[in-house]
Amino acid sequence: CALYTIDLTSSQGNCGRLFSSIAFNLTVLLSSNATHVSSAKKIQKYLYKQLTVASFWPPPSIPTSMMLPNVTYILDVNLCNFLKKCGRGFKQFTMMDTPFPAPRILGAPSRSVYRTDALELKSVLPQVGCNRQPGAPDLPMAALMTNLTFGWIVYEGSIPRYRWKSLSKDKTIFKVAPYVLTVGVTYTFALTVSNSFTLREATTTVKVYVMPAPITVGIAGGNMQTYRVGDRFTLDAGITWNPDRQNLPIIRDKWGVPITPPPPLYQWSCKLIYPKKDRMNDECLISFEYNALTSQHITNQPVATLFATIASANTISELTVSVVDTFDKTLNKTGKATVQVRVMGIIGGSGVALANLVKFGQPVTTITAPKLQIVKQNTDADFSITAKVEFARGLLFLFAPLMVGVLWVEEELIARWRRGGMAGGSARRRLILLCGGTEGLPVDSQALERSLGLKDLPSVKVVATLDIRKLTPEQLAEQLHLTSANAVVISPRQAPFSLIEQSIQVCELEGVDVWLMADFFQTRISQTTADELNGQPMLVFSTGPLASWQSIGKGLMDRVGSFLILIAVFPIMLLTAIAIRLGSKGPVFFYQQRAGLNGHPFRMYKFRTMVTNAEQLKQELASLNEMSGPVFKITKDPRITPIGRFLRKWSIDELPQ
Repeated sequence: CALYTIDLTSSQGNCGRLFSSIAFNLTVLLSSNATHVSSAKKIQKYLYKQLTVASFWPPPSIPTSMMLPNVTYILDVNLCNFLKKCGRGFKQFTMMDTPFPAPRILGAPSRSVYRTDALELKSVLPQVGCNRQPGAPDLPMAALMTNLTFGWIVYEGSIPRYRWKSLSKDKTIFKVAPYVLTVGVTYTFALTVSNSFTLREATTTVKVYVMPAPITVGIAGGNMQTYRVGDRFTLDAGITWNPDRQNLPIIRDKWGVPITPPPPLYQWSCKLIYPKKDRMNDECLISFEYNALTSQHITNQPVATLFATIASANTISELTVSVVDTFDKTLNKTGKATVQVRVMGIIGGSGVALANLVKFGQPVTTITAPKLQIVKQNTDADFSITAKVEFARGLLFLFAPLMVGVLWVEEELIARWRRGGMAGGSARRRLILLCGGTEGLPVDSQALERSLGLKDLPSVKVVATLDIRKLTPEQLAEQLHLTSANAVVISPRQAPFSLIEQSIQVCELEGVDVWLMADFFQTRISQTTADELNGQPMLVFSTGPLASWQSIGKGLMDRVGSFLILIAVFPIMLLTAIAIRLGSKGPVFFYQQRAGLNGHPFRMYKFRTMVTNAEQLKQELASLNEMSGPVFKITKDPRITPIGRFLRKWSIDELPQ
């Protein structure tokens, strides 16, 4: 289904002129069959008609109808120029009657990767079969695998690495793990696809160059740091990371001893960037640590130790660390990082003046600034700084009474709001008290009013006190009309619930509020509140703390405080865990089921201080128990490990809970 094109446009040697002659000779490879020879002659005659010295373009194509399937043709082309100098070119082609794909590796034929990257090469097999329409997508790989075999070969430079195997089970993919390839080497990956039926094969290649990964240079503490005059500080560039140093193959010398790659080389430098005024150069005023043995400043270590001199007050310096990694002599890699260091001057504004005086060697006796005194005998001697900071002490004495007054006003406003709450505003509340006292005894209305604290509420007036046991619904309605009561308080103690229900129904018809006291049960510590359960009103007698903003705040404080304390004691807990694992076999933590809020069980953790079979040994040591009841205690309990004894002494085992 494909046309075979004969393209002679790239032929050279005619000095821009037309070739003087062209000749074709088409033969059949290893065949003298008359049909094959006749086919070759027809094609040769067709080419003479299509190709002349004056018409190389467009290149002619040989129709497949003129070729025989599975026959290999050899085309011999002879070109001569105007000097009668001739040259020959050969081309061998075959029209196959079975599909044979041409493999192709996706991506560029030449590419670069880092050693830290995983390499994956995927191949496809386009151009399959004559029944496909032009531009149709490639067929699924499964349809192409019949009679095909795939072979990958990796060349490191020009050396084949036959032992290299792909990590992928898909034979059309070659996968290499990170840190396998060598930096600075060009690898050639060759894929050969063979057709076992036609004994034909096709090969495609891709070249991969392994680039050296860049060095990541960093300085701990950020790129802007601040210190004061007299501070001794360090800049740590030890966090520098070279990816190509990871998972290096072990190289041994001739005695078999592993060769350790040399460490990276560090070099620190410093320059002044502020201020620039009246300075002829960028001389750094921060001093590097001095080595008395070599009489040089130490600037070639990953951690640089520096001193903020007096002369560096109120300046900003830029320190740069340059790193050269020479673990591979053929690939010296460099990187750098910078940090700006600001040196704060002396408090009170005299720091700059003092720095300038000391710098230029002028003698200093005493420099005084507001609340600052600097004493110095000469430029070579140490000096001392005495500073005194004052603030308004009266603020402390004012703060205490102010806060007490604010709290008193707050409590008074709340109390007044509660006292006036029953009035529902400025209008007074007119109450009828319905009591259900003990059978045979009169109602003690005074005691009921005292228990409710009604005498202290100016917005409430008791207009009647009635015995609910002797009151009919009609009499209650009449009392509501006579007294113009707008609320009824019912004390249900010793009163039948049927009478209470009748009274509530009368108040409903009259539009009067009813308040039912929850004193029909004598409780000791329970708090009575109203709530709903699935829409049904309920009286709740609760002995635990009620949910409130205070309880929510306490819970939040507990969690935040526990989290902060956990961070503070984490190093101790980590060392404790390591000591427990090294001291005895078994888990680090010991846990038990405990009862929490509302009896909900939870798991309580402690550091393990006993051997793992402590419960089994408890039965054997029962005779040594020094306590009675469920408590089991022995002064020198043999089940406690040496580490556990130390943890119990200082209560470190309690830290997790």
